[in-house]
Amino acid sequence: MPEEVLYMKVLGDLKDRIYSGEFPNLKLPDERSLASSYEVSRSSIKRALNVLAQQGIIFKKRGSGTFVNPLYLKNQSMFHSIGNNLGVSDSYRLTVNHRLSNCCRSRRNKLTKKRAWHYS
Repeated sequence: MPEEVLYMKVLGDLKDRIYSGEFPNLKLPDERSLASSYEVSRSSIKRALNVLAQQGIIFKKRGSGTFVNPLYLKNQSMFHSIGNNLGVSDSYRLTVNHRLSNCCRSRRNKLTKKRAWHYS
């Protein structure tokens, strides 16, 4: 079965399990355990968890594990997205940073020329 289909199935099932309160301590099992229980590769699990993290449903804490976002459980309607707008803010941020970088570069060039004239 293609990996895309697998990670989407894992993603849907994890959302259902989170919604039904199957993780009362809000901590998800580690990636290896999830891969074993779903009988998929760890990369499929990572992909599903990354999507859940991007949607704000879970968060990862290095060294501690993956947890359900308690704000998601309280305000689920705020977190629903169609999916085709994911990453829009990232591309906007990239464009803005690129413009700022160009702006700073031209300003830096002007200052360098001004300093060179001043010291000559």
